[in-house]
Amino acid sequence: MARKQANSPAIKLIAIGKCRDQPILSLIERYQQRLSVPLSITELPQAAGRNTTANCDDECERLALAAANCLTRIVLDERGVSLSSQEFAAWLNKRFEAALLPIAIIIGGADGLNDRLRDQADLKLSFGRLTWPHMLVRVMIVEQLYRAQTIRLGHPYHRD
Repeated sequence: MARKQANSPAIKLIAIGKCRDQPILSLIERYQQRLSVPLSITELPQAAGRNTTANCDDECERLALAAANCLTRIVLDERGVSLSSQEFAAWLNKRFEAALLPIAIIIGGADGLNDRLRDQADLKLSFGRLTWPHMLVRVMIVEQLYRAQTIRLGHPYHRD
């Protein structure tokens, strides 16, 4: 992964909800600092109200707007594909080599993502069929970004 200018993030993590959990924030920061490419994190407020369809549509519209200038979009979705770390690293490297930057990684809220936002994604990625807390998923994807970097560089952090 090539280094981008500090003022131009190569990867944008865009999520619904504000993380206030200090241990989770510390883990995210640890991996973020290890990345050789700038990673920005945008937290959008959860939609108010009780209508889950309307909430989902509102949140997805704001997520799409936040990712509007991104040439590559990844959505984290339980119905997506499950890739190995090596497969994810190879997929990311192709995007970097083709200069399809910035890359948006989108994490929806409690009501998930609507079909419109999912259809706009270049990759629908799943961390398996288990349900994961949204804040923990942030740590998992940032760790996988770092792991992809180490795989590309042949670093011993990742072991086959």
